[in-house]
Amino acid sequence: WQTDSKDTTAKQAHTWLLPVSQKLPIDIPAWITGAHNSVAVRVIDHPLVKKLCAHMVSASNPYGFVVSTSCNPSGQSPALSLSAAQGYFLGHHANLNECVGYLKGETLGYHLPSQIGDALTGKIIR
Repeated sequence: WQTDSKDTTAKQAHTWLLPVSQKLPIDIPAWITGAHNSVAVRVIDHPLVKKLCAHMVSASNPYGFVVSTSCNPSGQSPALSLSAAQGYFLGHHANLNECVGYLKGETLGYHLPSQIGDALTGKIIR
């Protein structure tokens, strides 16, 4: 998917909105889709994330999907270090402090916000 991007400098992660339909082999919970008929999917080529996903494979998660959020609040610069990510969330969202996990490692070096495109139409949303 990333090979079709207009970002030839590889400074931007790419996310695709995939339609949610009854034909999917797994059920996607409403807390992920909300009121939308699509779900954002990012395929990451980070070695630690790939290992994490491989360890998540189970009968109930046959693809090793991991649900995550961006590591920065909307409109803020991306967190480029573990301490920056923790600075965005620790102490500011007390109810999240106990359930948020961080994967310590190097970033992929992206400098731009992720690009979001519709997988069916190819339209760039962001």
